[in-house]
Amino acid sequence: MQIEITDPLWKEGRISDLIPDHGKIMHLYFINKNYNQLCHLHPKRNKKNKDLFEVVIPPVEFGEYYLFMDITYESGFAETIFNQINYTLDNINKQNVITYLSSDNDDSYTLSDSKYFLNWIDEEKQFRSQSEINLNFQMLDLNNKPSSLEPYIQMGGHGAVLSKDASTFIHIHPVGTISMASQELFNKEYDITKSGICYYGLQEDTLKNYYDSSNVNSLLSFPPLLLDTPGEYLLWIQAKTNGEIITEKFNFKLIDD
Repeated sequence: MQIEITDPLWKEGRISDLIPDHGKIMHLYFINKNYNQLCHLHPKRNKKNKDLFEVVIPPVEFGEYYLFMDITYESGFAETIFNQINYTLDNINKQNVITYLSSDNDDSYTLSDSKYFLNWIDEEKQFRSQSEINLNFQMLDLNNKPSSLEPYIQMGGHGAVLSKDASTFIHIHPVGTISMASQELFNKEYDITKSGICYYGLQEDTLKNYYDSSNVNSLLSFPPLLLDTPGEYLLWIQAKTNGEIITEKFNFKLIDD
């Protein structure tokens, strides 16, 4: 799949260039409109055309998909670009001559079977708007035994929150919703020292800090989530164990306070 930025200001060079976030120039969430498939992909920038980004779509079913593309500018400003496509045989032009493009090692998508799953410790079927939604998870095997986490894209895990009407999309990390590239730029400019934030995954941090923070390193926590628009939501959490990236989907409803 090819993605081109067509903003006139971008084309004219009046917008600052992009910088990698977690080592990736773009994070793409490719989500089927029936919500049974999420792909977390990392398009690569075309070497000849800086406006063009290319990615290999995994072997997923055809259908209508949402595209949420996270990018970070040199200024530190982060943006999510939205689009949608109908992914069918009729409108796909397979270019077999493209040999330079391959899947990113960190690309992942929902698998139908796995030996592991993520348990949402604080899961409820509904939450109240403007009330904290706690996001604590544990990696378990099929016998409900804890399984140790491994770094996934320089962090303990990643997540995505999507309202069913697609009006709300949030890419979450153990440090919150801020782009890590933006955080690093801010720290560098203002000489910020580490304090209460969970920095697991930043390059200057160590895995030892994470493992020492818990008796069981199967636990994964994100900052509490606050949502204000009632409706139905989906939550996907991704983490890695024993070399396998696990994608777990949860459903919940937000009601008026």
